[in-house]
Formats: sequence, structure tokens, C-alpha cells
Amino acid sequence: MPQKSQSNSYIGVDAATLIAIAYDALDSLKWNIKYGAEKILIAYTPRSWNKYDHEFTVEAQEGILTATSKHIHGEIADLPGRNKKF
Repeated sequence: MPQKSQSNSYIGVDAATLIAIAYDALDSLKWNIKYGAEKILIAYTPRSWNKYDHEFTVEAQEGILTATSKHIHGEIADLPGRNKKF
């Protein structure tokens, strides 16, 4: 299934702080947070009548935050580029 990942560096910021900031951001977007742990969050975008939801994973390490957007409904390609927009 199509997916897109991006990592960003935050020098001097610990993993717990990065996850807390990511949690706040996902919550303010009103995305459905399904799983949270010390260094990972898994959330789903809102579903609508014309769009499937997407799985959005945030993983944190010391000073590095990696976000991955992934189709989860058997789509073969990401023609509208929705994974790149996150």
C-alpha cells in the first residue's frame, strides 16, 4: 500500500517531548488517536463520504521525529497525492 515518510531533526529534544508535541498536534486536528506509547503514536485521519481514512504513525527518537502517512484500504496507488500532503 502506498505510504510516505518524512523525518525531521530536533537537536536537544528528547523523545518523550516530541511525542507529547505530536499528540497535541494530532488532537488539535481532531484525528482519531488509536495507540500511544513512549515513542510512538498511531492516529487515523477523519473519514468522510468521499475519502477513506489514512493511518498516520509518529515515531520519536532522541532528536528525531519520523511521520508516516499510509493508505490502509487496499489502494494500489496514491494518485491524488494525499500521503504527501501530511
